[in-house]
Amino acid sequence: MRIKLLFILTGILVCIQANTQDLKAYKIYNKKGKVITFKKAVQELANYDIILLGELHNDPISHWMHLEIIKHLTAGRSNVNVGFEMLETDDGVLVNEYSRGLIREKDFLSQARLWPNYKTDYHPIVKFCIEKGFSVVATNVPRRYAALVARKGPEALVNLADEVQSFLPPLPFPFDTAAPEYAAMIEMMPGHGEMTGKNMAKAQALKDASMAWFLLREHNEGDLSFHVNGDYHSAEYGGIYRYIQEYNSNYNVATFSTVTGENGEWNEEWEGRADFILVVTPTMTKTH
Repeated sequence: MRIKLLFILTGILVCIQANTQDLKAYKIYNKKGKVITFKKAVQELANYDIILLGELHNDPISHWMHLEIIKHLTAGRSNVNVGFEMLETDDGVLVNEYSRGLIREKDFLSQARLWPNYKTDYHPIVKFCIEKGFSVVATNVPRRYAALVARKGPEALVNLADEVQSFLPPLPFPFDTAAPEYAAMIEMMPGHGEMTGKNMAKAQALKDASMAWFLLREHNEGDLSFHVNGDYHSAEYGGIYRYIQEYNSNYNVATFSTVTGENGEWNEEWEGRADFILVVTPTMTKTH
């Protein structure tokens, strides 16, 4: 009886082990789907002038990974710029004053139009950059102007006051209806009220153009620049990447994409999505 019980218990244990995998919070892949180490990714990223860090806004792994990438690549450097989708250009004065220590942190946090998860997800990166003396760049167009374009089209931007033009990329900004990321929006959004799919896509393009323009405006020859943005703004070499090439194609630009996959496993649909793809587990606790 004991021997029989032992065999049963052994069988149960074998079944449990066979159906249990080591948990992986993330894995990093190259564009062809080969797993690479963080060290290898950093070594390869060191060859680029500009790095677009695509994130999932509520995923803590991608925020931590981006901070670590910036830390490792900037060791011993001072000519570094870090742009943020989460900071809008008309808050640029506040960002500059805070970066230079002219205003208190609590004043910056209370007066800038910050995202709800700014303190947990982006402030650690901003604070690291300030401590190192790096340039922190507000790159995103003020949301009210993106909303204006979504309602009335980019033609409405010319009616804004002259002093507002400094918050925008040069007008008229280029827009390609055939670009996959915008063509998909036009097709998916036939229109709602005064908004049309085409104007919605143009509002998205305005954001992308703004982020590319203001990051490039800060970037000088020999600099290393990063940009933290939602993954859809740079995935598939579109969005910000497309506009950087439009405004200045002289720089070597890398894209780092974030997607979700069970246990960090690869999906062949992601091949060619970016130069580097971070696959994070979908069950990770979200920040908001």
